[in-house]
Amino acid sequence: MASRGSVNLNYGAAFGYFLKDRSWVRKFAVASLLTYSFIGIGPVLGWTLEITQRVLNGQAAELPDWTDIRALWKTGLKYWLIYLTWLLPALLS
Repeated sequence: MASRGSVNLNYGAAFGYFLKDRSWVRKFAVASLLTYSFIGIGPVLGWTLEITQRVLNGQAAELPDWTDIRALWKTGLKYWLIYLTWLLPALLS
């Protein structure tokens, strides 16, 4: 029995989210190829943030397509710059 004010978390839902998309293998393959190519991890970071936003907003369990790679690049670059700024004090010390 849960105590008053407690929250029940479904940890399995976070790990099984991507399996609800029928073409998840193709989308993950594209992400893997982009990560290990000259294009880099920028669009993959944007893609990951798009997935996170969809989960937080309670949208349908479908992974984003790779059709708008320019927007994914832009989002991924912003994330990378914010992370680098946050990490800068540790890098300089």
